[in-house]
Amino acid sequence: MTDGNYSLEIEQADSRGREKIVERRTLSSDLRPIAFDIELVSRSQPEDVRLKIECKFSSVQVQCNANDVVGKMSATDTIQQKMPYAFLPIMGPFPVDLAWTSQMYLAQVDHTEGEKVVVPVVGFAEGENRSSLKLVSEDGDEVEYVGRESLERLNQKIVAHKFRLRSATSPDDPESTSLAWLSQSGLLIQLAHKDGPFLVLSAYHGPPL
Repeated sequence: MTDGNYSLEIEQADSRGREKIVERRTLSSDLRPIAFDIELVSRSQPEDVRLKIECKFSSVQVQCNANDVVGKMSATDTIQQKMPYAFLPIMGPFPVDLAWTSQMYLAQVDHTEGEKVVVPVVGFAEGENRSSLKLVSEDGDEVEYVGRESLERLNQKIVAHKFRLRSATSPDDPESTSLAWLSQSGLLIQLAHKDGPFLVLSAYHGPPL
């Protein structure tokens, strides 16, 4: 973008091919979140938007507009929440891009070795009258900054920031622990659990990581 920020668009289709999800994200020059919008679109002809959420992020709050055409619910809401925080459009199971959802909150975590922080998750939940949506904040994972570590990826040596992620409710359970690596610029390189990597950066075009 001309202002030095970055924009990206991600499109996913459901397994039956009846709907698609379009995510659009705006990131700062250091890959921190600025804005997000998502549409759930039926693939009938003509295409029909069934859910649309638009949000703006700052260091102290999240502001969103949501319109659920199918459920006939809508909302414009703001929640005060200091960074770091994660964001899910709708609380509960909802198909968003795992890599960029993880990158969003990991890019906000301070690089102080051994420091641990529970990262809250912000998103829409049903309001009290069940006909509206309301932004809420819930405890998410405990994130620990481990330090820097060298990785070999895409034919280059990458010095990455390494994080340990644990469930806040059961931090000592190895089954709920995973690891993440971010490049110096804030790009997600890899996610792994005890059995090995399950999400790895497989292609990249740009300056050295």
